[in-house]
Amino acid sequence: MTSPFLTELEHINQHILHMSDLAQDALRKMGDALLQGNSTVALEVIEEDREIDKLEDIIEEESVRVLALFQPVADDLRFVVTAMRVIHEVERIGDHAKSNCKRVVKLSSRKKIEVPDELRIAVHTAQSMVADSLDALKTHDTSEAQSVRERDDIVDDACKSLNKFLKKQMHENEENIDCCVYWLAIVKNIERIADLSTNIAKDVIFMVDGVLIKHKE
Repeated sequence: MTSPFLTELEHINQHILHMSDLAQDALRKMGDALLQGNSTVALEVIEEDREIDKLEDIIEEESVRVLALFQPVADDLRFVVTAMRVIHEVERIGDHAKSNCKRVVKLSSRKKIEVPDELRIAVHTAQSMVADSLDALKTHDTSEAQSVRERDDIVDDACKSLNKFLKKQMHENEENIDCCVYWLAIVKNIERIADLSTNIAKDVIFMVDGVLIKHKE
């Protein structure tokens, strides 16, 4: 017979997996919205973000209850602490996806500009980083977590290039300013999504090895 403590841990784990699936779906749709200018998909992300927020509250309540009732130690304690960190990071990933989708909707009625291929690189790399960091959480794979951290520079470089392009467009033609301001915010959100995935990767390393990584190496 499974103990109440293990049952609670499994509930937390299942809710995290569900929340992770929703966040990855939001990122997939965000990518389609950005790369294809699809406002319909963007509106879906905005509406579905509520479910991610609800799961964050549920998992946080469950984690606090486990800490209070069972006072876990060692591996179990690290799992609960990691869960409480990860859900906030996943929720913020969902928020950034939603924020970008709101801007896609606004851009649909504004002057179009052709954004360089670095956008695709940044979006796809950030998506893969989030997927792999959450898979590492599921499988306790620190090697996969480390590979996520190593890809962060790809997103940073692509975003730097995009920022340079957008600022040049604003400087050369003031009619581009309104549109480029939205794109600059979108690029910043993609960069933050990648940063959050590296945070999740660090959380995995802490959960498995007990090593706390506070800063970029």
